[in-house]
Amino acid sequence: MLFMNYFLLFSFYFLFLNFNFNIDKVECTKIKSQKTQISFKNFIKKKSLETSYNGNSDVVEILNNIKDSAIQINKIISLSFLETIQLPEQQLNVHQEKQKKLDLISNSIIKNAITSNQKVNSLCSEEEMDEKIIQLRSGKKLIFVYDPLDGSANIDSSMSIGTIFGLYQDNINFEKSLDSINKMNNMVLGGYILYSSSVHLVFYFEHDIYHFIYDEYLKDFILYRNNFKTPEFNPLYSINEGKINNFSFKHKLYLEKLKNEEFSSRYCGCLVGDFHNILMNGGIFMYPCDVYKNKSKLRLLYEAKPLAKLIEKTGGFMNDGMIDINKKKINNIHETTPLYFGSKKNMIDFNDFCVNYELNDENNKNYTSTIYGC
Repeated sequence: MLFMNYFLLFSFYFLFLNFNFNIDKVECTKIKSQKTQISFKNFIKKKSLETSYNGNSDVVEILNNIKDSAIQINKIISLSFLETIQLPEQQLNVHQEKQKKLDLISNSIIKNAITSNQKVNSLCSEEEMDEKIIQLRSGKKLIFVYDPLDGSANIDSSMSIGTIFGLYQDNINFEKSLDSINKMNNMVLGGYILYSSSVHLVFYFEHDIYHFIYDEYLKDFILYRNNFKTPEFNPLYSINEGKINNFSFKHKLYLEKLKNEEFSSRYCGCLVGDFHNILMNGGIFMYPCDVYKNKSKLRLLYEAKPLAKLIEKTGGFMNDGMIDINKKKINNIHETTPLYFGSKKNMIDFNDFCVNYELNDENNKNYTSTIYGC
């Protein structure tokens, strides 16, 4: 009987110890997970200390301005009172596209934020005809380029929209900004903001890729991950298939090939949204040149270039059908380009297809697509 009492006593004791141990383990896990959550505020503090020695502190300040702009634009997108704001008249941007109210407001928010700290020498925006030159006495030249609201046609449908930005740095104050931009490897910051079911801030800085997501409760961005890789392959393509007859015949043949291989299709009409999907999940995006108008839609300087840096760092590729976008020279700030990007194996497959298409050009002329009927 005495033995049984001791046995029960020790059993309860060990159960109690095990219970406490599990509680401590859970608490430690919670504390550990909290410690690994890096807010954007703390990220900026850390980078400000690190860059105070290498001369990149100006870039960190500009990055913080971009974050502030993202929060403001996200708030404005969700406010219904914008419907009462009237533009003086129906305006067109330099690409002859109708400017929406949010295009102009977003442009002003970013422009005011970037110029407020007096670090940038030049700004180039999709919504403005000319480059804005700011004469600053500085030992270096900083050129900020941006598309304030990509995919603004999606606003009325509550679909994803975004912001694209890039920052170039040159140690010599060339009179022409394009001379500085066309120098190799002088983009010090590039990325995008995606306004969707959640707000994502993804950017390239100091040879690393960072992905932040906005936390509505904390009112700050939280680091989700960094130095991630795009999957090497995904059976998914993204193209504006409604304009397939405006693209060259090889695109019809390639899409026919992908459909026969049971690829999925996803296209949202916002470059940032489509890019984010490919960057995270893999696949291939295509926006060819319009063969009838003999022009392209997507902008080289403030859309393609910043995104090319990102996908290159995650293991993917971006080109204009021939030339790597990172190496393509810019002739004017509003120049457009055909654009193809995606996972490594998807892009290799497309490039190989194009090479074979050119080699069999005569046979292709007599081919009729079973899907598109031409």
